[in-house]
Amino acid sequence: MDMQIKDRHSAPLQVKGLEVVIRISERVDIRTRFLPQGEAQQDEAPVAPAYFAGRQQGTDGLEGFDLFILTEEIPGYVQWSTVSGRTLKTAGYRLPPCVPNQDHERALDKIRRLARLMAR
Repeated sequence: MDMQIKDRHSAPLQVKGLEVVIRISERVDIRTRFLPQGEAQQDEAPVAPAYFAGRQQGTDGLEGFDLFILTEEIPGYVQWSTVSGRTLKTAGYRLPPCVPNQDHERALDKIRRLARLMAR
């Protein structure tokens, strides 16, 4: 949740999540930020060793999600595993760009052609 907080004592402040400000005195404030789980310090997290593979469509009230293929292993997953964006964020990574990977697309085309030949 992104929000903008502005009070009579400060300039506008952009925050991600929820920020609580406790005024101790006229000159002292205590500020605490509560960020959504898995999104703490995403701006500083390394980009995941993965590339965008596509989007899993949702069904029956289940929301769709982006899929990524790992180019290196991460804790709990071997190289070339297909994982969700949530998995990468929970592991402490930023998501790579969600753009088609040309090598991946060519490999999928070859697999589809091979499957058609085998079906004959």
